[in-house]
Amino acid sequence: MREGLRIGDRVTSRGPLVDAQGERVGSAYMDCVVMRRLTTGQGLYRCSYLLKLPDGDLDMQGLDPHGVSVSAFAVMGGTGAYRTARGDAVFTDSASGTEMVIDLVG
Repeated sequence: MREGLRIGDRVTSRGPLVDAQGERVGSAYMDCVVMRRLTTGQGLYRCSYLLKLPDGDLDMQGLDPHGVSVSAFAVMGGTGAYRTARGDAVFTDSASGTEMVIDLVG
């Protein structure tokens, strides 16, 4: 029997995307691959996020340490109103959830 996640294992999830006031503004889809084995709470994921918003989708990718942390992600592009989107995002993971601050250029 294996203990925990190993290199190459995948973690996926989906859930509501809410703004700072708690209003639902879309859906978030996550797909991560374990890049460094999780031991004593340490590990590293390579993650892709797809944010489905009313005016289009945003695609982001980055490396995310397992657990409470702050990570930088790249905005890779999008569809609809976000078809030319580029920029970066900061993900702040806490025990209660993940806050995303996205800075778009162009």
